[in-house]
Amino acid sequence: MKTEDVRKIIQEEIRNALREFNPELSDIIPNEPQRGYKIDSKYRSDKYLFTVDNTEEGRQRIERAKKALSDFFTFRIRGRHSNRKEVLGADYRPGRQNDIPIDKAQYLAVYVDAKS
Repeated sequence: MKTEDVRKIIQEEIRNALREFNPELSDIIPNEPQRGYKIDSKYRSDKYLFTVDNTEEGRQRIERAKKALSDFFTFRIRGRHSNRKEVLGADYRPGRQNDIPIDKAQYLAVYVDAKS
């Protein structure tokens, strides 16, 4: 079994456990990755939860997830864009992560860390 396959299984089990824990999360955390998001990378962290468009509706989904899960997880929101070089201009550096500022992001990736 490939590492990417194991990672997908783990991520789906995390999503299922979260939905079982709090049924209201079923409309917040999508069952399947949404089209257009390049999220099936073999380098994607196992702490990845979901991705939403950087719209009012997307930000509301993130806030609902935070409200439901903030007792157990801390959230990290990362800006993403299909053309980082265009958005970052002179600040773009090849070979670096180049996270996009939230206000310029096309979509937002949500990652969680368990609270200890």
